[in-house]
Amino acid sequence: MNNNCVLWTGAIGTHGYGVRRLGGKTVTVHRLACIETNGPPPSPKHDAAHRCGVRACYNGEHLYWATRKQNMDDARRVGRLGKPRLSVEEVYEIKRMAGENLRQKEIASQFGISRAYVSQLVGGQRRA
Repeated sequence: MNNNCVLWTGAIGTHGYGVRRLGGKTVTVHRLACIETNGPPPSPKHDAAHRCGVRACYNGEHLYWATRKQNMDDARRVGRLGKPRLSVEEVYEIKRMAGENLRQKEIASQFGISRAYVSQLVGGQRRA
């Protein structure tokens, strides 16, 4: 398995997933990558889940089909649910990067969060 995440540098949706327009609809990039790597989902209710836990990652080797329950259980297991999205150290790093004039879109992509979330952190409207 390729251990390196491939981070989407395009648009990031409000939940931190890479998105793009396809056939007039907005779709998540990781779902498209999961289809390409693993074939179609077993059912329309299956999620494209991340083994790596990085929402902006679209490395097909990191993706698999999971039921919503399996996906939520995995999210809890890796600590994505029930705690802040970012550590205090990550918030400091985001603010440092913004102070060095890195584009918020690029920062958001690196941390798997939305550009709006970066803006709120940098502007002091939100904490992790």
